[in-house]
Amino acid sequence: EMHYTQAYRSQEPPRLYPATGSVPFQLVGAGPLVVEELMVMKTASTVEQGMGLYGVNCAVCHGISGKGDGPMRDFLIKWGGILPPDLTTSTTAGRSDNDLLGLISEGGSTKLTFAQLGMEPPTVVDKPISMPIFRKLLTQEERWMLVHYLRDLQGQ
Repeated sequence: EMHYTQAYRSQEPPRLYPATGSVPFQLVGAGPLVVEELMVMKTASTVEQGMGLYGVNCAVCHGISGKGDGPMRDFLIKWGGILPPDLTTSTTAGRSDNDLLGLISEGGSTKLTFAQLGMEPPTVVDKPISMPIFRKLLTQEERWMLVHYLRDLQGQ
């Protein structure tokens, strides 16, 4: 009768935390989910605009320098949300621009994996699961500007 315990929550999805030291992978037979026809070229102006977009949309979780240490980190730890990754590590820097665009567009790697499988990601109303799906919040051009700014943060 585990439904009587405080730890059990009916309808709670399984937590999909990656293992410590794990390596990202591409699903067998799955190509990149997001292949955008409109690609904004990287210029000083697009990087600067991306910096503004990052400050408004991303810094609260990922931190000003992209290290995953934003003000939301403590809240996510307290309430069991997925912690924001360090965007400057080789794991993120080694991804292609389209992969980064897919992560931004679909709301992180968990939601991108579900989208690649053609499934809806699990949602819980009262718990933060992962980052927002930014294709619903930002234009295609703005998401490319974020990719360019991330590359600038990574020194690329």
